[in-house]
Amino acid sequence: MSLKFSFLMIVFNGDDFLHQSLESVYDFAHDIFVIEGAVKEAWPIANVDGSSTDNTIQVLNDFPDPLKKIKIIHGKWSDKEEMTNALIKYVTGDYIWRLDSDEVYKSKDLVKIKTLLSQNPKLTHVTLRGVDFFHGFDRIMISKDDPNKHVANRIWKFEKKCFFKGHRPPDLYCPCEGKYMGKDKILSGLDLENEHGVTLYHYSWVTDKQVKDKMIFFSEVYLRKFSVGIPYWNIVHTIPVVRRFYRIIFSLPIFDRYRRGRSFPKMNFNYYSTVWKKWSQDREYVESKYGVTFNSEEPHITVPFQGRHPEVIYKLIEKL
Repeated sequence: MSLKFSFLMIVFNGDDFLHQSLESVYDFAHDIFVIEGAVKEAWPIANVDGSSTDNTIQVLNDFPDPLKKIKIIHGKWSDKEEMTNALIKYVTGDYIWRLDSDEVYKSKDLVKIKTLLSQNPKLTHVTLRGVDFFHGFDRIMISKDDPNKHVANRIWKFEKKCFFKGHRPPDLYCPCEGKYMGKDKILSGLDLENEHGVTLYHYSWVTDKQVKDKMIFFSEVYLRKFSVGIPYWNIVHTIPVVRRFYRIIFSLPIFDRYRRGRSFPKMNFNYYSTVWKKWSQDREYVESKYGVTFNSEEPHITVPFQGRHPEVIYKLIEKL
């Protein structure tokens, strides 16, 4: 019997590559579950009902679904773990495949993974090596310390009553067996890339809008993390000058020990102006001084992309 794959996507303000992501897996998928809306940290930048403020909902509604594979639920969520589990009770596939709204696949890679899982039915989890594009379609990000770092948990063998725990990284927990599927029999993303040329294509740092949205969201996450205990924070944080003040305060070296004690990375609140906008003018200087991500403690640089994009991306590039 042919294996069936249920895709799960959580999305908020993710219209940039949403259509291409869905298109790349639609024919292959058994079903696709899309959970749309803001988590608590993003409520201040969402619509009143928690929905996206860009064209995400329109893209979802306009996407052709002749086989009725797509189920969408909108809402306001406490965290991404709750989002992911909101539709898991409807899953009917043999495997769950986590899908980002800016993540795209080649058809041949999907088929290869299906073939390998069919040949090895005891495998319970698949990780995938990500290719993360930066500032367009010609360069990708890599870690200075570990070029093979970008490996993501993506596919789990599904059993009824299983549910997700955590988000970074996510894992599927099965209470009936008392185990995490991601810690059992794993098909490694590095092996998939090295032996079969299989990878996921992540277009998450490509457009100006994506970076602005990330800055808004992660600034809010950061401020909430550090604001625990500040009186009337839920009220005062809505005042722009107050937010700017706390960004400056939380960036000072004096807070480094407090931040590390909470296992929270150091964030460049001026990333958009110091890195993103200046990168195209002086790439080498920016990458050597700041890296290309928000977190300066995990420096990343860029290298030329040597491969080929998925076909749906070439179709998009032709339209740009």
